[in-house]
Amino acid sequence: TDKFFYRALKADAAIMQATGGRIFNPARTTADEKEDRIPYITITLDEVDNQSETKDDIEGMTDQVVITILCVAKDREALADMTEAVRKQCREYLYAMEESDEDGAELTPLDWHFRASGVEYDKNKPCVYQALYYECDTNR
Repeated sequence: TDKFFYRALKADAAIMQATGGRIFNPARTTADEKEDRIPYITITLDEVDNQSETKDDIEGMTDQVVITILCVAKDREALADMTEAVRKQCREYLYAMEESDEDGAELTPLDWHFRASGVEYDKNKPCVYQALYYECDTNR
């Protein structure tokens, strides 16, 4: 499921330009970590929970998957623009993939619940960041 979100963000030219192409799944490389160029986005698959349908099922037909998209920007205004662009692109990519039979359509979540962390400030970099959480229902 993290690949769905990675492909969604990589497909948006404005997000790619705003981040300088620094969209990582699941983490930055050592070189990127040392260079610490801002802005950037990291995408991680945090957990998978299979939804058994009966007590006799070994596994049910759907999983609940939690994806975190960490958005990091130089200031609050840039972060707001980034997080809004990410949310919009994820929605639009979901709708496009629901209508598609192209490669990768099978990665498309069935549905999701969205939530976000508070906005945080890191005085050491300096930067601001916010985590976007997508709790997705997917086919097993």
